[in-house]
Amino acid sequence: MRPRPKKQDDRIIGWHPIKEALEEGVEMARVLIQRDSKDEKTKQLLSVLRARQIPRSARAPGKG
Repeated sequence: MRPRPKKQDDRIIGWHPIKEALEEGVEMARVLIQRDSKDEKTKQLLSVLRARQIPRSARAPGKG
């Protein structure tokens, strides 16, 4: 039996890795943001996402 090839996971997880990817010009289909996250760094991230017209979705904390 041949092993299955691993799927490439194109998710970026974490505030800092997302920020770095944006700074490097990585294309993103959308960004998931914790619904109750309202701190300053999140506001800045949302501003960049809006400016680049990158869709964003809010999700409940603790949900996968």
